[in-house]
Amino acid sequence: ERARVVAMVQRRSPNSAAFLRGRLSLLSGAQLPGVATFRHLALTNLREALADAGAFLADGQEKPEDFGELACGRAYWLARVTYGKHAAKGILEEKASTLTLQLLEKAAAHFKGDAEKRTYCLRFAAGYATNPRYFRSEHVLKNQLELINAYEREPLHRPGLAAMFRARVAWQCQASSKGKKNTREA
Repeated sequence: ERARVVAMVQRRSPNSAAFLRGRLSLLSGAQLPGVATFRHLALTNLREALADAGAFLADGQEKPEDFGELACGRAYWLARVTYGKHAAKGILEEKASTLTLQLLEKAAAHFKGDAEKRTYCLRFAAGYATNPRYFRSEHVLKNQLELINAYEREPLHRPGLAAMFRARVAWQCQASSKGKKNTREA
């Protein structure tokens, strides 16, 4: 829906939506025909979707030319599975969270010749890892700072956004230490 709106704005005013086009090209990977079966699995059979994502990431197989976009599309649908599930304890949510991050990291590595797309992948990864609206596995939480650092190493990174990611981590650390303190006092 956002991509359609940006395309409409682009037609009316060619330079006004330029800053969104790169991000939306990656997000449009969620609607690629090669992701349709995965999307259906993510919405109806998470266990099979996780197996599909694992097989997609497996080493030793030839990667399609649009691997980066397909990985971003899969990451989008897996991230949706973890949205708003703050108290999730299931193995499926843990694995979905970890695979979301792995898909974004592999997509970034695939875009080694495209600094804009690589930066967006790392931005999405750092944003996902630090966003408290998503259930994030221990693997994702442990890698928050490294993901922010990887994003900051990109020449096209936005320093203000990186600072926001760091602020999220600091807030979460502070909030979790207060929670532990209150639990001990109770």
